[in-house]
Amino acid sequence: MSLSIFPAASLRADTTVAYAVGSNPHGVAFDGTNIWVADYTENNVTKLVASTGAKVGAYSVGLNPQGVAFDGTNIWVVNSQSSTVTKLVASTGALVANYNIGTPPYSLTPYGV
Repeated sequence: MSLSIFPAASLRADTTVAYAVGSNPHGVAFDGTNIWVADYTENNVTKLVASTGAKVGAYSVGLNPQGVAFDGTNIWVVNSQSSTVTKLVASTGALVANYNIGTPPYSLTPYGV
């Protein structure tokens, strides 16, 4: 699969760029420098440099991640099959915690957004 990006400077559909991501992308977030893509099948999020599409890394999360959000410091991922929310440090991808929430989540929005 690939992720198509519309460069903000042009906003023209004929200038899209495709970046390779996992096999089943479901959610996307932008942290100001990087693009984070949740892969539903591979149970991870991929971090890509937005300007080049270079893969920084893939980080394990819960089962069937569907939504991704950035809160200014951390990446939050909702995992529908494990009924968890994963918190990663955006700058490193390091796992902060997995939070059990009891009900399968499907999306999220940081407070104040």
